[in-house]
Amino acid sequence: LQQQEAGRLQMQQQLQQQWQQQEAERLQMQQRLQQQEAENANRQAYDILRAGQEAEEEQHRQEQRDREQQERLEEALREYDNPASQQQHEDDEERRRTQEQERRRQCDAEDDENINQAPVRNIPIPDGAQPYTEPIDRHTLGPLNVECPNCHAMHFACERLTKSSARNPRFGTCCLEGKVDLPPFPAWPLELQQAYGNRAFVSKIRQYNSALAFTSVGVTIEDRALQGSGPNAFHIHGSLHHLMGSLIAPEGIRPSYAQIYIYDPEHATDIRANRPGNENLDRRILRELHDMLYRSHPYVALYKQAYQVMMEKPPEQHTEVRARIHFQQGTDGRRYNLPTADEIAVIIPGDGSEEVTDKRDIVLRLQGGQLQRISQLSHAYSTLHYVLLFPSGEEGWHLGIPLNIPQGRRTRSKEVTQLLYYAFRLHP
Repeated sequence: LQQQEAGRLQMQQQLQQQWQQQEAERLQMQQRLQQQEAENANRQAYDILRAGQEAEEEQHRQEQRDREQQERLEEALREYDNPASQQQHEDDEERRRTQEQERRRQCDAEDDENINQAPVRNIPIPDGAQPYTEPIDRHTLGPLNVECPNCHAMHFACERLTKSSARNPRFGTCCLEGKVDLPPFPAWPLELQQAYGNRAFVSKIRQYNSALAFTSVGVTIEDRALQGSGPNAFHIHGSLHHLMGSLIAPEGIRPSYAQIYIYDPEHATDIRANRPGNENLDRRILRELHDMLYRSHPYVALYKQAYQVMMEKPPEQHTEVRARIHFQQGTDGRRYNLPTADEIAVIIPGDGSEEVTDKRDIVLRLQGGQLQRISQLSHAYSTLHYVLLFPSGEEGWHLGIPLNIPQGRRTRSKEVTQLLYYAFRLHP
């Protein structure tokens, strides 16, 4: 009995020790949970405080912008109401009109001299400069009512291929007898559809597109008149190309084109609306189109991502750093799915010493440097400039679009050329 009692007491002590150990572990767990709850509460309080500070800073920046805009407006009104300024403006206008009249008189005198000297010097007069004479016999192509059996484009009857019949006509200028098979353009966003119903917008659509484009147009123009009495001609020396600059405008220069997309929508709209030549554009339409492109055009996200990647570099490297938008390989060139930023390109940072051999890539610079050309072989050549025609970043013509060639049939080319692409797109 004494042994049993001693064993019972020993068992009771062991159980009591186990209970005390479990109780200590429970208290430690409870302390850790309380500590985590305190940390979470502190973190939430910090986040709330930080969000409030950011909201106050943003409000302060907005108030500062509003004050600056109001000051500019008041200064412009004071200058407008100043009699001396009005008199100077009228004098400038009078001087400009006088210079324009003098220039026109000189041009007319030169044209008359060229006309008088043309027979003597035997200078050929272009067809566009010949005096117009009403033709005796009129020629008509007939109605535009013959449909292509492949792409359903409308044609004149005389446009059919000679090897086809009038009952079963076939055409090559539209789709190359079905070899060019491109998907239709996707539907435009609702904001753009509504804008095209506005006559004021349509009459200034080139200005709106230029204000929202990522790239500018580079071309050498000669504004001379042809010999004789014909209409003025638009002369281009060299080729028409698209240009892009750095993502940060030089000091003292207003941001333009792609540089504007790194700003918040309200500030970006202010910059566009206040640029010289855009005073007659509707600010509300500019803001709606900016929001539309920000939401639907993938290159907005790509450019902002490239800007953020390059801004992470040290400040002394900002004039040398580059980011390359590299297009992925292996996609079907004929498809027309709406692209995403992750699907069509990746951002590859560098220091500017890399050699870019793929003309489809787009190299962006953060700061400094001259304007760079975009190769017409790039997928983004059209969509970066004609943003109101390609509002969702649709690819234009590029290398690698296959022809729809029947199996076993030989052909000189297996890809859609630039001429075939635009002939297909522009046929009614």
